[in-house]
Amino acid sequence: MASNANPSPINPGDAAETRILLERCRLGDPGALDEVFERVYQQLRILAHRARGGAQDTMGTTGLIHETYLKLNNAQQLSASDRRHFCRIAARAMRQILINAAEARSAQKRGDGQSPLSLVEELVGSESDCQRMLDINGVLDDLRKQDERMADVVELRYFGGYTSEECAELMEISVPTVQRDWRMAKAWLAQSLSA
Repeated sequence: MASNANPSPINPGDAAETRILLERCRLGDPGALDEVFERVYQQLRILAHRARGGAQDTMGTTGLIHETYLKLNNAQQLSASDRRHFCRIAARAMRQILINAAEARSAQKRGDGQSPLSLVEELVGSESDCQRMLDINGVLDDLRKQDERMADVVELRYFGGYTSEECAELMEISVPTVQRDWRMAKAWLAQSLSA
C-alpha cells in the first residue's frame, strides 16, 4: 500500500512502451504526449505537490501539472529518450513555471498595472516563498557552471520535489552521492544567498 503513495519514477514494466511513446513524441505524434502523461500523471501529481512545499490546496498542484503539460505540449520537439529523461524534463519545466509565476507575483507586488493572477498565488505560495524561489533560481546557473550534477540535484530536489532516492534513480547515481551533493549544494546556496 505504501508503494502506491510514493511510486518510483521508473517502472520497469512499462519502460519499453514509454520509450515507444516518447519516440512517437519526437516524431511529432500529437497524441503520444497525452499517453505519456497518462502513464506518469500520478507521479507528476506527487512531485508537483512536493515542489509546491506540500501546500494543501489541490488546485495549485493540479494547475502546476496542467501548466507542465501545456509547456511540454507547446515545445517544438520533445526529445526525451526514456522515462527517466522525461521526468527530468518535467522537473525542469516545473521549475520554469514556478519561476515565471514567482516573477509575475513579484511584478504584481511592485504594481506593474496588471490584474492579479490567481494561478500565480496558487503555484508559488507566500511572498517569502516566492522571493526564496527567485533567489535560488538566480544563483542556480552559477552553481551549474561550477558543478552541473550538483545543480541537477538542486533542480530535481527543490523545484521538482524528488526525494534523494528518486534523484539517484533518475540520475543513475548512488543515493549517498545525491545526499552529499544536496548537502554541499545547500551550503553553497546559503553562502551565495547571504553574500
